Amino acid sequence: MHQIRQMTNDKSNKLINKSIKSLDKILKKDIYDKLSHIDWHDRYEKYINNISDVNLLNTIHLPSISIIVISWRFHPDTLGNFKILKKQHDQNYELIFVDNGAKPREFDCLTPYIDTYIRLNNNSGAYLARNIGSLFSHAPILFFLDDDAIPADNIIESHINCFKKYDIIAVRGVCKPKTNNTLNQLAKHYYLGPTPFPIYADIEGNTSYLASTFFKAGGWDDEIRFGGGGVDLSRRLIDIEPDMRKQIYSPDPIIFHDYATDQNHLAQKIDKQEHSRSRLRKIHPDYDDFLAHWKKLRGKEELLILKSKHLKKIKP
Repeated sequence: MHQIRQMTNDKSNKLINKSIKSLDKILKKDIYDKLSHIDWHDRYEKYINNISDVNLLNTIHLPSISIIVISWRFHPDTLGNFKILKKQHDQNYELIFVDNGAKPREFDCLTPYIDTYIRLNNNSGAYLARNIGSLFSHAPILFFLDDDAIPADNIIESHINCFKKYDIIAVRGVCKPKTNNTLNQLAKHYYLGPTPFPIYADIEGNTSYLASTFFKAGGWDDEIRFGGGGVDLSRRLIDIEPDMRKQIYSPDPIIFHDYATDQNHLAQKIDKQEHSRSRLRKIHPDYDDFLAHWKKLRGKEELLILKSKHLKKIKP
């Protein structure tokens, strides 16, 4: 039986009075301790300069998975996103939301669904914000979800089940089109087929990681503003866990998300991605070889490492 989420917010859905004000000494020490615990203490000054405040809205007892969502502006689909997650409360998740420099009170309608609300001073880019969100997690699995995605009604269980079934450290799921926009046809990497197999994560908005390995690898690259973070993290995860079979694609965790809204958005997206890849090739001289190594694993479900209780008994 799944453990039920322990909710502490009142019926009026107002913020409970546990707000930690403007980086006081208690919050600064808490951030320092969290960073020291995962050996990220060198990021202390950068992180406290980005964090405006933290609100602890609900206490979730021993969450199974920490869902981290960041947003720099309110998107109507975020409310629908959180309502769908709420219906999956039997999975005992915690929802960590990072306000990435939006206008004050812009996300007020979302607070009834949020467990930890982190407000940043400015838009720090996607990856630093995700890392800051991860600092306040309490679960063994971290699930990074796009704010404007529509998740499937079983997405939380789908991610958790991957870690129950396979000996893995990372999972990337599926992105299906949210609309009939023809530009979605360009996103060939959004859906990789009906069976799981080993692969690096080249999406970031529907991915989950074993928390201990994520932190040991250094998390996301704080300096990336947009694009390429999944591949970069995958490359660094290999230094921690060389077995490529432990990073996988699964067709089960599904979100609905468009690749681009229009040609202008597409052009901007491609330009940002190319800039990021150019930088990553300098950081990782073996970048292209790293991607090429995965081709021999593509589509081979039989390579995945099943945990013992899922192994089929061999008849004599």
